Amino acid sequence: MAITNYGELKTATENWLDRSDLTSQIPEFVELAEARFDRVIRVPDMVARDDTFTVDSQYETLPTGFLGVERFLLNSSPKVAMEYMSPARLSARRERRTATGRPGYYTISGGNFEFFPDPDQTYTAALLYYKRLTQLSADEDTNWLLTNNPDIYLFATLVEASPYLKDPETTALWEARLQRAISELALDGERQAVGQSPSMRFQAIG
Repeated sequence: MAITNYGELKTATENWLDRSDLTSQIPEFVELAEARFDRVIRVPDMVARDDTFTVDSQYETLPTGFLGVERFLLNSSPKVAMEYMSPARLSARRERRTATGRPGYYTISGGNFEFFPDPDQTYTAALLYYKRLTQLSADEDTNWLLTNNPDIYLFATLVEASPYLKDPETTALWEARLQRAISELALDGERQAVGQSPSMRFQAIG
């Protein structure tokens, strides 16, 4: 059967497990799978863009669903690609030199961006960032990952179901299938990043 939405994913999970008594548990397995996706998957389809992100103080709140920066470009003249610095390094730099001006560095802590130097005026920035996956639900019955990679969703859901069913052998089986599918997704993301077709990519590897 096709797996194009939340309902079909739940039905497929029942079919693959050969169980019809897990109706209330399967949504929990899907939710656990989605939490794992947010930790391990970083591909172009996850990138959101905000071309008017405001930078006008030392701290700015992270966007909703933020997972990590892909690119952070200050819309100044000239434009500046802001550089990530660890919280410890940025704090040490701030202790050595208190400054205001055009921000050139940022770090992330406590749900905020922190900038250095402190902005001397209101700037805007083009922020490209990895965004948390939209979770499946009755109101959101599909998302980009399920549409493009239903096998990843299915195998991850099966992995989360197996410990509940106390079946380590099938856990290992589904985990291997999941790892392979995620690796292939990552490879496809790399191809998109460098603009190569699959055939060009495999020629380069060989």
